[in-house]
Amino acid sequence: MGLTLASLLPDYTASLNDARLVFGEDASPEQTAALTRHLRAAAVALSAAKRPRTCMASVTLVADQASYADVPTDLLLPKVATWGVSTLQPWHLPPGPLPIITLAELDGVPMLVLNPPPTACQITAFGSTYAYYYFGTHQITEDAGTSTLQEKDRNLLILRAQVEAMRETAMRNAHKPVTLRDGGGGMTRNSTPAALYMQLLAEFNEAA
Repeated sequence: MGLTLASLLPDYTASLNDARLVFGEDASPEQTAALTRHLRAAAVALSAAKRPRTCMASVTLVADQASYADVPTDLLLPKVATWGVSTLQPWHLPPGPLPIITLAELDGVPMLVLNPPPTACQITAFGSTYAYYYFGTHQITEDAGTSTLQEKDRNLLILRAQVEAMRETAMRNAHKPVTLRDGGGGMTRNSTPAALYMQLLAEFNEAA
């Protein structure tokens, strides 16, 4: 079962000590929204750097069409396609190289791009459903069944969320020292937000 927002927010809030008040009064919608944003940003960072998550999806191919808009909302990067894997004899294979899938943006909208575009002959041979694996972002929801980070990742997630909190605090020109404690309730840190940002990010980058 995964970590939920309800299980994470009390520990994360407590770990920020008085620094939490930078983001609003206790239990206010403003504060809750900010701390939730930190946790979700931390989940994305864990997905990219520490806890890769492999998912599977597919698109419906159209002959000679390269771009497809049905991009999974949690997609970080395409990994590998299973389309085109065949037991056909070599002389029955359609001509031309198989498409390679990449992620691109068109006017700010994410698109899946197949290069070269699939041909009609390839679609006839391999089918119109282009299945592929991708690296996806971890999800933190209110449902333990749909949240994807595990209990063993709690302290690392809170550490990375603290990085986000100190980054935002430093951007607000807050020079007053703040005190944090780690997600396990042990070590405390006292410094300026900018210094803590660098310290916490280095600790995260070095963590297993």
